[in-house]
Amino acid sequence: MEMLELLIEDGRSILLFSQFTSMLDIIKAQLAKSQIPFVEITGDTKDRETPVSRFQNGEVSLFLISLKAGSTGGRLQARETADRRLARKVCACCWSRWRNSARFTS
Repeated sequence: MEMLELLIEDGRSILLFSQFTSMLDIIKAQLAKSQIPFVEITGDTKDRETPVSRFQNGEVSLFLISLKAGSTGGRLQARETADRRLARKVCACCWSRWRNSARFTS
């Protein structure tokens, strides 16, 4: 959470991907405690245009995306600005617990 808060304070827009929607649920609970606004897309999301629009228009700086939902052809394109100092800085993170099966074999 601390990292997300620092990135948002720095004016960055964050795409946070996770393979597990249960991990996104844990993150959402922490975001609610910290009062950090976000939008999300998972496989259950019916209206995908609204969260994408809110993120691209700068209403929210954090976009939670399940890897499966994010791979269904959605497109995030921010508009270019004439003044580069006003261009949004985007940071993409993948937040999942990865298991290395080789580590557990003898």
